Amino acid sequence: MMTLTVAHYLNVFQLKKAMMEEGTTTPSAEGREFVARLAKCLGELDPSLPCDVSTGTDSDNNTWLAYTVDGVVIARADLGRDVG
Repeated sequence: MMTLTVAHYLNVFQLKKAMMEEGTTTPSAEGREFVARLAKCLGELDPSLPCDVSTGTDSDNNTWLAYTVDGVVIARADLGRDVG
């Protein structure tokens, strides 16, 4: 499995943020806030650090997504109930 870096995700989320600002995409207010917060946080980190993304469900079967750098969760999104 390939380990992706802070630089990779920073590029992804800067592009997502630019697309939102240009009106190319129109995510929810929560989605906009998450993208902006994650892009800002990633921009403050060493770009060569590995960044892991994990998903899971809580005890209420709600799905979450977390970005982790150096063992610290830098951002987490609660995606709601898994309808699968």
